[in-house]
Amino acid sequence: MKTILKVLPVQALTIAALAANCAFAQQETTYDKVSVYDEIVVTSSRIEMPLRQVATAMSVIGRDELDLKGYSSLADVLRGEASVGVSNAGGPGQQTTLRIRGEEGYRTMLLIDGVNVADASATQKGPLFQNIASSYDIERVEILRGTQGFMYGADAGGIVNIITQSGSEGISGRLNVEAGSLGAQNFGGSFHAGSDRADLSVSLSRFDVEGINIQQADTLLADKDGSTNETLHLKAGFEIRDNLSATLVYRNIDLEYDYDGCFDSLTFSTAYACTGSNAQQNLRLALDYARGDFTHALSYSTATIDRDTYTLDILSFASQSDSTQLEYLGSYAINSGSKLVYGADYEEDEMSNNFGAEGERDQLGLFAEYQTELADSLFAVSYTHLTLPTNREV
Repeated sequence: MKTILKVLPVQALTIAALAANCAFAQQETTYDKVSVYDEIVVTSSRIEMPLRQVATAMSVIGRDELDLKGYSSLADVLRGEASVGVSNAGGPGQQTTLRIRGEEGYRTMLLIDGVNVADASATQKGPLFQNIASSYDIERVEILRGTQGFMYGADAGGIVNIITQSGSEGISGRLNVEAGSLGAQNFGGSFHAGSDRADLSVSLSRFDVEGINIQQADTLLADKDGSTNETLHLKAGFEIRDNLSATLVYRNIDLEYDYDGCFDSLTFSTAYACTGSNAQQNLRLALDYARGDFTHALSYSTATIDRDTYTLDILSFASQSDSTQLEYLGSYAINSGSKLVYGADYEEDEMSNNFGAEGERDQLGLFAEYQTELADSLFAVSYTHLTLPTNREV
């Protein structure tokens, strides 16, 4: 039986805040002779702006730092960041939850090149951080803490934004080979090409680990619970004409893993021969146009996630999540020290599972932000986000 709930606009959520950031004289940390305070970021206000002007708690992990840390999975990279907590259910490939400033894990929004990759079929819609097993194709990671995440809606108690590498002038490539304990093998390769009007970046990675016996109660099989992750990523850009460009992003993830402690419905007991798989595909098409004091960006993105679990090689649970988002983002430079950012997004979520449950949710969001420079090194931001749930079927 299907129940339809109509939510009226008068129940919409509106959020507003004011923040300021004052930069005091201090010794600057540099990477490649570029001050980190002048680094351009996009997560805070959805548009490019220098990090020193961001009026909220935010940190950036660049490519050089990713190489220096040497971690293969994104969760391990983020584990050492301030106000970030990471928990894992038993090793690579297992359920991984990331919390920012103590918020629930499902309220951490994970973006990959602008695509919200949350799983809508979960009890609470949230990201699957265990699907990100390699950081080879990542250019930088931006972590936003605090209330300004509400520029992305009420679901964003914190944001992790992954920006992957783009092709540069000429042709280049990279090959990574790693091996470690517990049968861990990590292979990654990438190809980059570009000209003055187009660029292309393609990367492929595979991570394997034999793992360990996750539960000590598994004394009968005592098998190793490992995982395999294969990721393909493609990013292409093309300048159609002056001030008008197009971007295509595609990502495919195939994760397979073993675990212990699933329920055997035939014997009504706990089983230890349990396997699972996650298949995730992301796609984004975007157009960017700038003229005078105005900029415009229009994008269409999809995220599909299929999750299957097996007990003794028999399918026990299967779910599918489909999310589609259409977004417009604009900005207007009022003067040299003030800017208005505004836009709208429309999102559709659908889910189903092998028990016959189905559901869907549609919502429209409107947002605006006003930025101004009050004095040297003193910046203020005020913003609002209006969420209008239009239809929900359970």
